[in-house]
Amino acid sequence: MTRLSIQVTQTVQFFQKQQKGSKPSRILLAGSASSMAYTAEFFSEKLELEVEYFNPFRNIEVDPEIAESLAPVAHGFGEVVGAAIRQVAQCPFELNLIPKSSQQARDFSRKQPWIFASAAVLAASFGIFGVLLMQVTKETLSAVENIQSNVTPLQDKDRELSSAISDISTLTNKIAQLHEIRSRQAILPEVLSEVRRILLETEQQIGGPSNSMGIWVHQMNFGTLAKSVDPNIASSEDGDSEDTASEKSSVPQMSAEMMKIYGLGPGGYDPYGGLSMGGPGAGSESSDEEAVEEEEEGDGIRKITLLCTALNRKRLDATANTRLAQTVLQNIKASPLFTDRTTLASSIPDVKEEDRTFDFDLIVYLAKPL
Repeated sequence: MTRLSIQVTQTVQFFQKQQKGSKPSRILLAGSASSMAYTAEFFSEKLELEVEYFNPFRNIEVDPEIAESLAPVAHGFGEVVGAAIRQVAQCPFELNLIPKSSQQARDFSRKQPWIFASAAVLAASFGIFGVLLMQVTKETLSAVENIQSNVTPLQDKDRELSSAISDISTLTNKIAQLHEIRSRQAILPEVLSEVRRILLETEQQIGGPSNSMGIWVHQMNFGTLAKSVDPNIASSEDGDSEDTASEKSSVPQMSAEMMKIYGLGPGGYDPYGGLSMGGPGAGSESSDEEAVEEEEEGDGIRKITLLCTALNRKRLDATANTRLAQTVLQNIKASPLFTDRTTLASSIPDVKEEDRTFDFDLIVYLAKPL
């Protein structure tokens, strides 16, 4: 008991020094061991403090008959009363002397069933998910196989359609080229009409109101067709010799009415003064023209050589023939169907005054290709 009193004294002193607390005013004894004889007197003498026995029933209503019998031993029921109160009310002060590790072990033991249950549920969830995944994968693979079996014929059709589209595109390009060529062919009649108009206009300018002048084209040579139009279309130089001879022989000649108008005379004499009008005897002009360098421009024929014949006016003026050819040249350049690159192929030949006609060649360039 002496050691216990010493420990209580040390505890009070530690509390006063460390926590700056005040000295206790009384001591309460509780528990069955405090029932030993003279325990209250011993602590009162050693600690010099008022000592009382703790009564846990002080604030609890108890039957008066029972309260009298409980009074001598009431201090031994502190634990019982405290445990009972915790079931019906919140404890204002709780002191737990259980070590932290032991408390954690107890808490873990209480949680173990829930942990095992959660793990089992999680494992079952993974199992169910795996089964569902396998089923979905199997159905997906089956669907992919069905789709692939349907796609393969469609791919074959797609290749066939692509090939057909390619063929259609090729034919469309060829049709476009043919339309282009056909549209250019329509330019030729317009060119011939324009040449005729220019020659008539020149006759009016040179011959005056009496129209004593005559100019005509006895041969037309076309330049090389550019290969960019269609590689299957041959140029004008690639034809057969028979076709070339036929083409030269089919060049239009001057009619009898025109010969009468220009006073070239009927009968057996040569109305052209010994000059060829594009038939088989026109070798010299043809060879001279072949010596002229052909030129490819754009995507069609732009170059035309006009072999012209006119009445000889040298007996009136030595430079009349040259002025006539230059007038024709200027009128062609002024036409919107031709470019200003038009030029004389060679100098005007020096003919005799008694010759009825003279020739001159023009190289004209079309504004739009044939």
